[in-house]
Amino acid sequence: MRGVVEGLRKGGAVGAVVLAVAGATALLGATARPAAAAVQAGITEVPLEVGAAGRLIVPVETADGRTLRFALHTAIPTAMVAASVAGDDPAALGLHLAGTDVALTAVEAIPDEALVVDGQRVDGFVLTSALGDVDLLIDAPGGRFALKPIGRAVEWPGTTLSAPATLRVYHGVALRLEIEVEGRPYGATLDLATPRNVVNAGVVHDAGVRPDAPATVTFGGVDRSLTFAVEQTPVLARWDPDAAGFVSFGAALAADCALSISYVHQELRTCVR
Repeated sequence: MRGVVEGLRKGGAVGAVVLAVAGATALLGATARPAAAAVQAGITEVPLEVGAAGRLIVPVETADGRTLRFALHTAIPTAMVAASVAGDDPAALGLHLAGTDVALTAVEAIPDEALVVDGQRVDGFVLTSALGDVDLLIDAPGGRFALKPIGRAVEWPGTTLSAPATLRVYHGVALRLEIEVEGRPYGATLDLATPRNVVNAGVVHDAGVRPDAPATVTFGGVDRSLTFAVEQTPVLARWDPDAAGFVSFGAALAADCALSISYVHQELRTCVR
């Protein structure tokens, strides 16, 4: 997956997603990773906010006590940090989720401009699949990003979630699920570093989706009303080269609704309203 890192260095987050998806030719489970810290009923939490550019932001600390702003990412192979922050040795920063001992390992430095969206820069990316053998809860409305050790089932006390939608995990990084848009079946990818939800022309033609107009999306047995930008980006073409309809979910999927991701159980759950 070295090409993904080069894609970020040269073309930013979108370039990395294209390369990550293009390389995802085999269905693989998540690989073994260091365990997360256990705090308060086994759940580790850090603050989560929706940034000005629509990305999901969590605080990351350095070994010398500096606090940085990192965006969650689901489509790169390593954590990333801005070159202006990284210095000569990114690993020497000792990056970890703020207030915890959950370390960000295999950190790569990339140009600062690759971390800018709509004029807003973050200090780096947190790779969600490399935080340990844990289940993840992205709860933007509640202002928290939570991790807990995996169990027999995905359960989050006090949070009502949908039935699971099956996630296919490619190369331990890229995520795909099957959904419905206006009652029609489509494949979808999950790329939380991208602020918007996107559909291609195939979905517009078949399901009648209009740019930035609400459309009914169904997965996990739950209907959600979401809006989409319409693009024919390379990532959509890579997933469905025959120009079939396809969806790319961005951070907007979790901006107003809790989202649970389990790489080990290979499932995604959304809030129930």
